[in-house]
Amino acid sequence: MLTSRSVLPALALAAALASPAPAPAQSAAQRQAAAKVQLPPPTYKPEFGTMWTFDAPPIDYWRRTYGFAPDQQWLDHVRLASVRLPNCSASFVSAKGLVLTNHHCGRGCTASSSPPDSNYVVTGFAARTLADEKKCAGLYVDQLQSIQNVTDRVRGAITGGSPAEQAAQRTTIINQIQTECISRRSSIVRW
Repeated sequence: MLTSRSVLPALALAAALASPAPAPAQSAAQRQAAAKVQLPPPTYKPEFGTMWTFDAPPIDYWRRTYGFAPDQQWLDHVRLASVRLPNCSASFVSAKGLVLTNHHCGRGCTASSSPPDSNYVVTGFAARTLADEKKCAGLYVDQLQSIQNVTDRVRGAITGGSPAEQAAQRTTIINQIQTECISRRSSIVRW
């Protein structure tokens, strides 16, 4: 059974976690003023090479280097077609949930789906119908459905005077955001 699940925007959450907490010596007014500082929008950083996130694609670089400038519709299509298996990446290649990935990513599932008299890793297997598909117990894919920058929300929730209070507040707001994200999952698709 393959399951498509939304994923908490890990990059924005990681940015919030990595952000330094206000120094304990600051007044409450200073902390609130610092929390209201507007951050510039995410942009392409050359030191990342060709790695990029869906909220900061290097469109100018692509335009200059390849003569290619995708629109938001193209980016959304690619994001929704991209999925993550445990420790591997993959892509949807059909509307019915068929996923394409590298051989080594599915090798364990392929081996465990083999009947006692055959080894599908060696011989291969092709299902004639959807009903003939082999199921991989416990295998799922994650699909990034949206990205939301939660940095300002996390920073705004940190008002404690001591580092311990700030850490507890940061943990509380991050747990709250994760709970909200999980409850907003529109559906879990199963095939």
